[in-house]
Amino acid sequence: MRVFRCATLVMQTTIAVIVLHGIVILLWAGGYRCLCLPSWESAFYFSASSYATVGYGDVILPAKWRLLGPLESMVGMLMAGVSIGLLFAAVTHLVDGESAKRLPLHAESANADHDRHSASNVALSL
Repeated sequence: MRVFRCATLVMQTTIAVIVLHGIVILLWAGGYRCLCLPSWESAFYFSASSYATVGYGDVILPAKWRLLGPLESMVGMLMAGVSIGLLFAAVTHLVDGESAKRLPLHAESANADHDRHSASNVALSL
């Protein structure tokens, strides 16, 4: 049952990340629509292809706004990295969750062993 919950959590996180990327693409498309592109279809298409760093080149921005495409591509790459980091952290937390809870106990017992050996070495040297 735990495996099913973990898989569900990973799927929900992945879907949330995809939806959030879609919202960011829509925000960029809104900016393109207001500033320089004639239709929502072309604005969304340009935004999605720029954000995903595909950049087909069949829709281009006017010279005045041309640098927005590469800027959106950089934002898309950075957000992809953040998303991968988030998913990696979620999976790592699920996989190592139990061992991470026990980690401080192991550290304390290792320190206690070290302290006992240090105390016996000090007593022997005296």
